[in-house]
Amino acid sequence: MKKRYVLSWWFQYGRLEVAESGPPAAKWLVGSVPLFLFRRLVRWTLQWMISVRAPRRFSCMRNVWYVAGSVVACRQWPRRLTLKADVKVMWRTRLSCRFSSESSPH
Repeated sequence: MKKRYVLSWWFQYGRLEVAESGPPAAKWLVGSVPLFLFRRLVRWTLQWMISVRAPRRFSCMRNVWYVAGSVVACRQWPRRLTLKADVKVMWRTRLSCRFSSESSPH
């Protein structure tokens, strides 16, 4: 297994967790991202940089990628909600137009 694949998987996993359950609740936000995620990102990045043993260093790097995926997903969350709402409105409009045209006499 390649390191690049594993890191990409953890990044996507972080994004998917936020996409499925929504951003974590937080009192302080920076650009729609909870402040504690930035603190975690800094913490794991520093730990990654100062770790001596390779397995520990990779574990910290994996955590950085996971948190980075969560940050990206939180940043995209408001736009995603807007897109979902637009799609719902579009489908309701299409369905209501279809049903109204089917029920009207020709």
